[in-house]
Amino acid sequence: MGPTLSGAISLASQGESLLRAGAIMVTFSLGVSTVILALGYGAQSVIRKRLATMRRFAVAARPVMGAVFVAVGIAISLKFHHVIEIWALDNLPRWLTELSVSI
Repeated sequence: MGPTLSGAISLASQGESLLRAGAIMVTFSLGVSTVILALGYGAQSVIRKRLATMRRFAVAARPVMGAVFVAVGIAISLKFHHVIEIWALDNLPRWLTELSVSI
C-alpha cells in the first residue's frame, strides 16, 4: 500500500488543480476502503469459527511477543543492528543488497 499511496500523493501534489488532487485522493481512499471492507466482511465467518483458537493463541503469544520486544529494544539500545547490517553486507549476495537499497 505504501508505494501506491506515495504514487497517489505525488500525482495529487503536482499542483495542476485542487479539484484533480482531491479526486485522486478520494479515488485512492475509495479503492483501499473497498478492499478492506470486502476482506473484513468476507473473513467474518471464518474468524467467528476460529475465535476460540485465535484467543488461545493470543494468550500464549503475548509473553513471547513481550520478550521479543524487550530483546529488540535492548539490541537497538546496544546498537546491535549495526553488527547485523555489517554481517549482512559481507555475507549476502550483491543482488540482494542492491535490491534492498533500490526499492
